[in-house]
Amino acid sequence: MSFTPMMYSSTGGRPISALGHYYWDLGIPIGSVNYEEGLWIRSRENVLDVSANVSIKSVIGTGTQYNVVGRIRGYINPEKMVIISAHYDTVMDSGFCDNGAGTAGVLELAKVFAQAVESEAYKPAYTLMFVCFTSEELYLVGAINYIKQHKSDMPNIKAVINLDCIGSDDFYVASTNPVGEFDLDEIVLEAARDLGVPAWQGAPGGSDQEAFRVPSWANSIYSQYWGLNAGISDATPVESSTILFSEPLLYNGLWNMGRPGWIHTEYDNSTSTDTLGWVEKDDLQDHIKIAALSTVRVSPSAPPSSRNIVLVDVKPWKTVVGQTYATHINVTIENQASHIEYINVTIYGNTTEIAIIEDVTVRNASSTTITLMWNTTGWDKGNYTITAYAWLVSDETNMSDNTLVYGTILVGVPGDVTGSVPNVPDGICNMRDIGAVCDKFGTTPAHSKWNANMDVNNDNVVNMRDIGIACDNFMKT
Repeated sequence: MSFTPMMYSSTGGRPISALGHYYWDLGIPIGSVNYEEGLWIRSRENVLDVSANVSIKSVIGTGTQYNVVGRIRGYINPEKMVIISAHYDTVMDSGFCDNGAGTAGVLELAKVFAQAVESEAYKPAYTLMFVCFTSEELYLVGAINYIKQHKSDMPNIKAVINLDCIGSDDFYVASTNPVGEFDLDEIVLEAARDLGVPAWQGAPGGSDQEAFRVPSWANSIYSQYWGLNAGISDATPVESSTILFSEPLLYNGLWNMGRPGWIHTEYDNSTSTDTLGWVEKDDLQDHIKIAALSTVRVSPSAPPSSRNIVLVDVKPWKTVVGQTYATHINVTIENQASHIEYINVTIYGNTTEIAIIEDVTVRNASSTTITLMWNTTGWDKGNYTITAYAWLVSDETNMSDNTLVYGTILVGVPGDVTGSVPNVPDGICNMRDIGAVCDKFGTTPAHSKWNANMDVNNDNVVNMRDIGIACDNFMKT
C-alpha cells in the first residue's frame, strides 16, 4: 500500500548459446490493485474471504525464434543503410512507454516511409532498415546478436536512430561525434527546432544503439553477463548512433525534475499515462516526427531523373518446339530511372501475341529477368520471330530500346530436332532425329552436353519419353 509504486525488472529467455535457440515462456499473469482497491480489500478482510487462485502454464525449452525486419531499398547507394530501431522486453508490467512507444514509433515510421516511396514523394538515398531488438534490458542481447549476424554490414551503416521511451514531457537526443558529412545529434536537434519541439542534448548510453557505437564494449558485457563471446570486438563502430528519449522516466524524477516518471511500474500503461498526463499522444507524435525528419536529412531523397525502360535480352530455352509442346522464354528488363517501376511486357510470335506479363517490379538502377512459358498448342507449324515489347511508363520519352527481337523459333513435328545441318530440323522426324536425342540421353540442364531442343516434352531431362515421342512421330512431316 506504499505510495511509491513497486519497480519491476525484466525477465525473459537466454541468448543463443550452446543450449541452442533457448526461450522461456513463463506465462506469468500480470495483475495489480490500486490504492483504493487495496483499502477496499483491507476493510473487508475480517468479514469476507478475499482470495485468488492462479494457474500458470509455463514453457521452458528450445525452439527457433524469428524477428521481422523491414527494409526500404536505397536509390543512390543501396549498400549504405540507416537503421531506425527500438526494443521490446519482457517486463513485469505493461511497458507502454518502455518501450511500446518506441516500437510503435518504428512501425509508424516504416508505414509512412513505405507510403512515401510508393507515391514517389520520397526516394531515400540509402537503404532504410526498421528493426526492433529484443532483451535490451538483459544487456543488449538482441542488438548484440544482430551485429553478430550482420557484422560485415557495419562499415556500411551511416547512422542508427534508436527510439527508447519517447512520449514523455521533455525530448532528448544523446550526443554524437561528427562523422563524415554530418553530426547526427545536431541533425536531430535542428529537426526538433524546425518542428517547434523543445529539445535537449543528453549523454550517450542507455540502450541498443550503444552496441553499434561501441561494439567492443558490447562484446565485453555480453561475456560478463552471459558467459558468451559474440565475436564483435573488432566490428566497425558506428559513431553516428544515437538514442531519442524523453524525461521524466523514473519515479525519482519527482525529486530532481519536479515530476514523476513511471517506467517499470504498474503505471506504465495507456490508462495511467492518460490519467497522469505523463506520456501524451501529442508528445509521442512530435517525437516520431523528429525521428522522421532526421531520417530524411540523413538519407535525403534521390534527385529526379528521366524514366527509361530498356529490354536487355530475350532468350528462349529452345529454338525447336514440337507442336503442342512448350518452351520457356527469358526476358531481361533494365530500369535506368532512380525509382522503382512496375512494367508490363508483351511477347509476340511474329505478330501474334504469345503472352502479357503485367506489373513486373524492377528496382531503380537494376535489372530483372522474367520467365514465361509458350505452349504451342493451337499454333501452326512454321518459323516464328520472337519479339518482346516493354510498355512505355509515364513520361518515358526514349522508345528506341523498348522493343527487342530475338530471332526465330521453329514449331514443327514433335521429335523433329535436327537435319543434315546440326540443330536445324529438316521437316521430317526420322532416324537422324532419334539418334540426336539418343546422343543426349540422360542429360539435364546442369550437364555440359545439355541441348534443350532434345528435351522434347520439356521436363528438364532427355530420356525414353523423348525418344518415344520421336518414335511415335517417325516419318511424319
